[in-house]
Amino acid sequence: MSRVIHSTQLELRDGIARATDLDVLIEVHQLYLTKIHDTCFLHPEVRMLKEAIYMILGICIEFHTGIAERSIHSGAISNWEDKYARCHNFLSTMLNEMVRKKKLPHLEGLAAALLHSCPQQQ
Repeated sequence: MSRVIHSTQLELRDGIARATDLDVLIEVHQLYLTKIHDTCFLHPEVRMLKEAIYMILGICIEFHTGIAERSIHSGAISNWEDKYARCHNFLSTMLNEMVRKKKLPHLEGLAAALLHSCPQQQ
């Protein structure tokens, strides 16, 4: 993520240096904010990706709680595995499509790693 922020900041600095008036400066800054907003999965078009990531984090919290309370049973494990596999496959598919369509180099490594580590769904 720091690579994305760094390159976006360089674009901002370059745009500020080339700005000829206040309107151009405002436009350059708005473009910067939009790029940061979009790369942080805050754009409405990628809401489902963010929700899938939250679901995976929720599974992790449930698992941790189950371990801490020593209350894990086989049904819960099967449920977590199934939810995780669905989320992982969804994220993999969507990120690979985004990388392919929008040329997002900061997501290429993550998309490839997810694609090549997809668990089998039951």
